[in-house]
Amino acid sequence: SGTYIYTESSRPRAAGDRAKLKSKLQTSLNGNTCFGFYYYMFGKDMGSLSVYVVTETNERYNLWKLEDEQGDQWFHAQLVIPVQINTKYNIYVDAVRGKDVLSDIAIDNLELTEG
Repeated sequence: SGTYIYTESSRPRAAGDRAKLKSKLQTSLNGNTCFGFYYYMFGKDMGSLSVYVVTETNERYNLWKLEDEQGDQWFHAQLVIPVQINTKYNIYVDAVRGKDVLSDIAIDNLELTEG
């Protein structure tokens, strides 16, 4: 029950179209930050879902990327954010539409924890 967000792949969307979710500016407090979320990628035309971090000095850390159909269920991902203590950064979740309309991607329960 509840709500989630997803990318719509129906027309007029086209192959390769992107949807990005950007976090508010975060500050790493102890150097051990975890980003967790659930994702759903079911459809024969699936694109990709990736997560990356960009620091205030424009350093980019590619944390995770998944392509292709993953099955008709939700999966959980937990990623370590590899930035130094007191570094400011944004987290990006980037969904790319696949080759046709059966490529919706959904995410839910995004959580950022320290420690």
